Amino acid sequence: MYRNAINFLFILCLEITTPVFKVTAVASDSLQEEGLDYSTAYKMIDGMLHTLQTIRSEEKFWEIFGCVAENTKSLNIAVPNVVPGQERTRKVPICLEHNPTVSQVGAQFESVEAYFRSTVYYTFLDTMTEELNRRFKGDKPGCFTGKIL
Repeated sequence: MYRNAINFLFILCLEITTPVFKVTAVASDSLQEEGLDYSTAYKMIDGMLHTLQTIRSEEKFWEIFGCVAENTKSLNIAVPNVVPGQERTRKVPICLEHNPTVSQVGAQFESVEAYFRSTVYYTFLDTMTEELNRRFKGDKPGCFTGKIL
């Protein structure tokens, strides 16, 4: 029953989140230590953000994607060969052909890899980075709010 819930996207998401959560788990444990000063906390957050920027690269994506493709093969899970949502092309009505917002809605990806890189990998890493900045650095860049949770 649960076997049907495991697909390529599920395994890809696990592989993408694992290195990020390893970094954030270590930082979370350290930030909860008693007697932690602001300077050390700030350095820790900066280190975590730097690590996320390092992970956000083409090379790391291809490393993860290749690993997932290899692992899913051994589980008899096929790597998608069609971009989700692009199985069939939808015709834009003639009255909306020249509307720029309608033409952008159906953005086409050149490959399955490009789709997963853009919509899953970069989106997840960018969201994590934005949330860490918002939570720990506040509105002003380089300004630690002092809220250690």
